[in-house]
Amino acid sequence: MEREILLVRDGVTVWQGRIKLGEKSTPASVQDYFAEAWRVALAAGAVSPDDAGRVQFRLA
Repeated sequence: MEREILLVRDGVTVWQGRIKLGEKSTPASVQDYFAEAWRVALAAGAVSPDDAGRVQFRLA
């Protein structure tokens, strides 16, 4: 299943995207989606490692 995730820092959306996890035998948790969204946003340069703990994750 695909989920739209927003990463928000200081009340401003710094990254928004759709995350689809690979097919697994067990359903993905929200934490799995957030972890993948963080990885993608980090790779895109939307967040930095220093943002860890300051970014809020939201489901759209």
